[in-house]
Amino acid sequence: MRLTLRAPAKLNLFLEVLGRRPDGYHEIRTVMHPISLYDRLTFRALPSGRVKLEGDTAELGELNLVARAARVLSKRVGRRLGAHVVIRKGIPTGGGLGGGSSDAAATLQALARLHRLDLPPGGLEAAAADVGSDVAFFVSARTALCSGRGERITPLQPAGKLDFVLVDPGVPLSTARVYQALKLALTHHPKDASQFVRTWSRGDLRRIGGSLFNRLERPAFKLAPSLKKLKKRLTHLRVLGTLMSGSGSCVYALVHGAAEARETAARMRRTPSPEGWRVRTVRTADCDLDARQAWTPE
Repeated sequence: MRLTLRAPAKLNLFLEVLGRRPDGYHEIRTVMHPISLYDRLTFRALPSGRVKLEGDTAELGELNLVARAARVLSKRVGRRLGAHVVIRKGIPTGGGLGGGSSDAAATLQALARLHRLDLPPGGLEAAAADVGSDVAFFVSARTALCSGRGERITPLQPAGKLDFVLVDPGVPLSTARVYQALKLALTHHPKDASQFVRTWSRGDLRRIGGSLFNRLERPAFKLAPSLKKLKKRLTHLRVLGTLMSGSGSCVYALVHGAAEARETAARMRRTPSPEGWRVRTVRTADCDLDARQAWTPE
């Protein structure tokens, strides 16, 4: 039996870091949404229990997450779950878009289907939390407020279809390095995620654009000053809002509809620019994944 799944990327629309936890992770509150840019993973069950990985990614961390997902689920069900996994990348690596976590979530879903597992309610989500911080979000792949280290998921109602122009500057950033560069003062007063959630629920695009926030932008911009320049360039195009996603390095602009996305992409195309896409928010991993390549670097 062969199974092909599309693993979507995500954008962080709000991300606040509350502080460092005793386990070494950081406590965060973030609002994430899957978008129409994805990796494609093809799975075939292997009765040997072996997990064989191949594909067009050389990113060891992402491959490790897929293999870890198989190990975690195997341990939970008490038997080895084998699969041959072929990964075709569409999500930039090191861009803050969650490609590795999404691939791991797809692996959990595929193995459960291929091996006909009878899991209890919440079983996949529990396994996902053991695999990695963002993996549980991608199991359901819908708008959510995520807390803890990202594994506690509170679903939110979608604010309709949102259109973005997404830019990959081609400068991958290490999540660990960005967090190491983050300096939270003793007088740090975190931004309230509930305020963003209220704005989100009203569905007013201009207010949403004005409320986009990411605490990790400052340390990321110190590590890679070109990202700050890229964000300024997007902001000058008079879009609804701009933000770096996750720990970077991809930067996006929220725009008012598909026509404005095309116009913004055309303006970016006329300048020396990194790679970019027109993308939309999607509700699940299996619907409307039709990201359009807006431009490629000269």
